[in-house]
Amino acid sequence: MRITQEALAHDAGTSSSYLSAIENGRSSPTLKAMERLAKALGVNAVYLLSRRISISIVSDDELEIGAILARPAVTLRRHPHKPTGRPSKTK
Repeated sequence: MRITQEALAHDAGTSSSYLSAIENGRSSPTLKAMERLAKALGVNAVYLLSRRISISIVSDDELEIGAILARPAVTLRRHPHKPTGRPSKTK
């Protein structure tokens, strides 16, 4: 899952500085905070506490770059026979 720290904080009803403190071991989340984080991530608190899950905190710029880079692949998959606009290599 890829989400910005700001978006996760907003969805969980907390601050990005609090999430940063949890992430860096400077603070321990309360049970209520864990429940809100789990809900924001679409999992239950037990799952969040008992498993290692992959959450990448990324910047808004990284999300935008990823979306831009994914576009040609999506377009190509939707229209495999449609020209991509790139010049063909002919000899």
